[in-house]
Amino acid sequence: MTTVQKIYIAFVFILWSATVAAFDVEGISYDVLSESARTACVARQMVPDQLVGDIKILSKVSYGGKEYTVTEINGWAFGACSKMTSIAIPATMQKIGYSAFSGCYGLKAVHIEDLTAWCTMSFVGGSECNPLSLAHRLFLNGEEVKELVIPDDVTIIANEAFHDATALTSVVIPSSVTQIGSNAFAGCSSMVNLSIASSVQAIGSTAFGGCGSLKEVTLPEGIEHLEGSVFYLCGQLTSVHLPQSLRSIGNSAFNQCRSLTTIDLPQSVCSIGSYAFYQCASLTTIDIPEQVTTLGGRAFYECDNLVSVRLSDNITEIGDWTFTRCYKLKDVNIPKDLKRLGDYALFWCSALESLAIPSTLTDISETALMGLQGIRSITVEEGNPSYLCEDGVLFNHDMTKLMLFPAQCDKTSYDIPTTVTHIIPGAFSGSKLKSITLPPAVTEIGNSWLSGCSHLESFSIPATVTTIGSFAFNDCSSLTELYVPNTVQSIGTSAFSKCTSLVKVHLPEELTRIEGQTFDGCSSLSEVNIPEGLNYIGMAAFRGCSSLPVFQIPQGVTTIDQYAFQGCSTPKVLVIPNKVEYVGWDAFRNCSGLEELTIGSSVTTLAGGTFYGCENIWEVWSYIEEPFDVNDVEDIHGEMALYGKCFPDAVTSRAILHVPDGTRDKYLSKRGWRDFQIISEMNDDAVSSPSVVDHNEAPYYDIGGHRLKGKPMRGLYIQNGKKLLTR
Repeated sequence: MTTVQKIYIAFVFILWSATVAAFDVEGISYDVLSESARTACVARQMVPDQLVGDIKILSKVSYGGKEYTVTEINGWAFGACSKMTSIAIPATMQKIGYSAFSGCYGLKAVHIEDLTAWCTMSFVGGSECNPLSLAHRLFLNGEEVKELVIPDDVTIIANEAFHDATALTSVVIPSSVTQIGSNAFAGCSSMVNLSIASSVQAIGSTAFGGCGSLKEVTLPEGIEHLEGSVFYLCGQLTSVHLPQSLRSIGNSAFNQCRSLTTIDLPQSVCSIGSYAFYQCASLTTIDIPEQVTTLGGRAFYECDNLVSVRLSDNITEIGDWTFTRCYKLKDVNIPKDLKRLGDYALFWCSALESLAIPSTLTDISETALMGLQGIRSITVEEGNPSYLCEDGVLFNHDMTKLMLFPAQCDKTSYDIPTTVTHIIPGAFSGSKLKSITLPPAVTEIGNSWLSGCSHLESFSIPATVTTIGSFAFNDCSSLTELYVPNTVQSIGTSAFSKCTSLVKVHLPEELTRIEGQTFDGCSSLSEVNIPEGLNYIGMAAFRGCSSLPVFQIPQGVTTIDQYAFQGCSTPKVLVIPNKVEYVGWDAFRNCSGLEELTIGSSVTTLAGGTFYGCENIWEVWSYIEEPFDVNDVEDIHGEMALYGKCFPDAVTSRAILHVPDGTRDKYLSKRGWRDFQIISEMNDDAVSSPSVVDHNEAPYYDIGGHRLKGKPMRGLYIQNGKKLLTR
């Protein structure tokens, strides 16, 4: 920032201060609001720390020989007055400005004189204009308000009026009220009982959002629209009675009402918004009224226990993610006038058994039908110009695209028609097929294409294939061997994860990356060729591959990412090549068989937990000329706190660390390395070459000078006054 800019900002600040803080009365700054009306406002408090404890705003103040009625609190007026513990607001107050109490984190109570005045207050701009959002407790003339009865002279309950009044347990809204404002009772988490008079015609967005103790609600006749998030996060709400006048249910209206078991939608409803019943985990059935023409995206997303849905035949579009992860959904009719099935619309509705495509449905997203592992039958109505069913399998009309194979049909083998050039993601997911023949026109095995095909025993990848997508063979737990041709240029993340019977894999010679979790959980994998041109081994790429006999890390690798070989418990020797620069968190965690470790010269990062659980390491050969701190929170972004030491204590206390000539002192100055009790430069003549110990010779002593009682184990010992390294 330039000097000119600083001067300008200071000038503006001084000018602003002079205009908003004209005079102080009893420690609070006020300003004249209107000379003609003789009204004043609370101005910005320029020294917030001076307001300590219980603070009272006066209803009238005198200035210049004149008396003014205090009717407003300016925006940011009490900003950062963190030492206030309570605030008393007079009945004359009509408006509280934007973020007037922002940062008043010490507030414990709000005191008012007139409940009607409070209900009709104008709160401007968000929750922190209302001190209740911070204090949570409201006192009326000295008595705490827990059972709130709105006065009979109130017609509109203002936006934000009781936001976060967490001490309220019940609310009665009388027949004088016609409108409840947005966020009026949001966050009243102790409210159990709510009574709304029949006079109420409108309820604002999030009016009762976050009322986590509310169990039952009856909405009065006359309400036509439920605004967005009106009952959002009412986690204990089990029953809602909707009026017959209702026409629309807004976005997120019942979002995460996890205890809601049933809800009867009136026939008057014609639209249901996005996220309307998102994660209503206890909802089991729902009938969509006939007037509804569209279902908003994610309307029933993750309704885990939803079993039956009856859709209106007038629905023309089921939006993106509408029924995603409704795992128990078994019965849903596809409307006869449906035109579009959106992205992930039925994703992982794994209990769905049949799918009937009407003639009007001409746009099915490629992800709409992923994860339908319970499908037994598929039909397409005659006359559909976009799709057909051949031998029980769903295709596009010219059979160039395979859309869905019925996972629960009785077939054990399937030859994909030669016309097919593209197979959509998840098309065979969860099928019972033991073998599949792929046509030569297919060049890509897409994402999740065979995911969950636990019966698949063999699969031949044609030489025409160039790409294998993410999760392509995930959880193909019967697959034992796979040859990936050299034409394949990329393999996606988790492509072969959880293939627990996979023993042998051939990878393409030109492959340069093994992506994250590629072989994660392949516990039987014992034979895999690692291409020489490889430069990257991804996160958890070989995690849990406990049958791998050796670590194969080509010379060109520069990055070994976090968890890459975690749990590979068989190999005894690890050589990290000289081009490797980064070794991620827990990269070799719990490689319990590891005995000897070599670290290449280019390594600049050994992240937290890299060798955690590798307690059988007896020798470490480090070729790093300029050692760096390991186990260092600052240097490795806090990984030590999460993942533990790079080298476990069992290793640093007994293993020998061999370092380049002339670098021992450097290693002793660095965290992690200096934990090693034995650090030897590689030309140290005092340490003999590894040898077999003759137990009949002179007695042996440990490095601390204590005579051994039994036979010496692997490590560094003293015999006849000389150091001896034994294996």
